[in-house]
Amino acid sequence: MLSERLRAVTTIAAASGAGAAVLTRPASARWLGLPDGAGRHVVVAAGAGLVVAAGDAAALATALRRAGLRPHDPVAVDAPGLALGHPVLDAAEALDAERMVKDDRELALIARAARLVDAGQAAARAAAVAGATEDDLWMAAAAAMRAVAGAPVEAGVDLMAGARTALVGEPPDGTVLRAGDPVLFDLAPCRDGYWADSCATFACGAPPAALARRHDAVRRALEVALERARPGVSAGALDAAVRAVLAKHGLSCPHHIGHGVGTAPQEAPWILPGRTTVLREGMVVALEPGAYAGGFGVRLEHLAVVRPDGAVPLTSHDLSLS
Repeated sequence: MLSERLRAVTTIAAASGAGAAVLTRPASARWLGLPDGAGRHVVVAAGAGLVVAAGDAAALATALRRAGLRPHDPVAVDAPGLALGHPVLDAAEALDAERMVKDDRELALIARAARLVDAGQAAARAAAVAGATEDDLWMAAAAAMRAVAGAPVEAGVDLMAGARTALVGEPPDGTVLRAGDPVLFDLAPCRDGYWADSCATFACGAPPAALARRHDAVRRALEVALERARPGVSAGALDAAVRAVLAKHGLSCPHHIGHGVGTAPQEAPWILPGRTTVLREGMVVALEPGAYAGGFGVRLEHLAVVRPDGAVPLTSHDLSLS
């Protein structure tokens, strides 16, 4: 795996006119199969293979010399803002594209992370009773994921109840749940260097009619997203199809309809208006239509792998309202 990916990065660097690539994002190191960490730079050069430099700019300059680069040789990078003492070429888009299609090993790792999603979502739903706080739900979810993983789990979290669900994305706080409140829980855990993602919106007790109607509309939008996410479909066309479902119900979504997931919690492809990226089999996408108006919000999300007949969910958490 490492040798294949090194060749891919070297090809991208050469195509941009660079003598080497310098990868600084943790997601890039994970994709290469290396441990990531603060201050670690991965240098890929056609003549020297792989060099890993940990530390400051001086350590990186030394690594570039070891890779055979002269001061005037261009370097391709996966993130802007690096002071290398070399001409810098932006190769982030090309490298992101290389990471979009997952191999069997990556799919297995993402599926393992998805098991954390299912445990965390189930625990939060079970804890959602009147009088509990958002923090209570998060602690229940974190404990459930820790039980599955055998260790504390790194995760991105939005968790809002009641009127706070209209805020789209906020961490949990001490807000107290009341009967009939919506609860929006977006959970993205990491396991063994790979991420999963999910979102459910459920009610604390019996849901009011307006919440039930919106939940039905957003769920239909997610179903269409899963049906339409097939090889050959552009990200923009998929985005438009899902937004059309929401529009039929007088709703709109202020954020992307979906995004890729892998060694980063959010990565290409981006399911946004006008995007020309064509979906390919083996891409892993988190599809997450939402609608936020009238004092409350609903978002539903499954993580899925693109297959010829539509996207197949890797997460299996409950999406019902109650």
